[in-house]
Amino acid sequence: IALHTMMIAITFKTDFEQFHHIGQMEMNAQEKENMRQKLNLSTLYNNFLKIKYFDIFCKEKRKLDLKTEANAKETDKSYKKIFFEENRLLSLNSIFNDDELKILLEKKYITEISGLKLEILESGEHTGIVNKIIDDKPIFVHKTYAEYFVADWFINVFDEEKSRAEEILRFFLVSILTEEHQIVCSFFNSKLNNEIIERMTTYNGKTVIMTECEVGLLNFTIKNGWLKLAKYLVENGVRSDFLGNDGK
Repeated sequence: IALHTMMIAITFKTDFEQFHHIGQMEMNAQEKENMRQKLNLSTLYNNFLKIKYFDIFCKEKRKLDLKTEANAKETDKSYKKIFFEENRLLSLNSIFNDDELKILLEKKYITEISGLKLEILESGEHTGIVNKIIDDKPIFVHKTYAEYFVADWFINVFDEEKSRAEEILRFFLVSILTEEHQIVCSFFNSKLNNEIIERMTTYNGKTVIMTECEVGLLNFTIKNGWLKLAKYLVENGVRSDFLGNDGK
């Protein structure tokens, strides 16, 4: 709760300053909608991570002038291609055991994780996301950061049609849609869209969703309010005892 309070305060700092400066007493409909969208769980984390990377790491620590076109392009590229990709890999190592990593990742990525951890041990991590390495596991400053990046990794796999997507989807449905990984599922659901749902459907195969756990799986998503995940399950033939024969 303390983390989320800080994230909200930092994320909405500029909005509040602008709101206060113009002396406006009440938000209009568009401003309320913008506020609602910013309070989406994954949007809140995404906006906060941008502030951590661009404002704190790039501007304050590296003293970069992001007003120049070259610096702006370079930092934007590094944010998407380096910051996110590296933290996705580190988060998988933080959350999953070695056997699970072998299911999710090709050997070259597991080797890359070892290199990233060695770099952190030797020179530290400078963006304020990973705190340290303990027992060969990356320790994020808050576990929800790791869970956010894990969810983002799964979204990326399904969105970009990565190799072994069917095997990874099977792992997600059986091992991630559980009580243990509720936060990962919440992030994943908030990032899910119709296009990714359609791609996930193409990966199904005939045996991805095990018949014996269909009802419990869908009930679990509905109870937690993960309606996009529930939509995916229903569209792929899973039924719940919450639903009638017509799926309503």
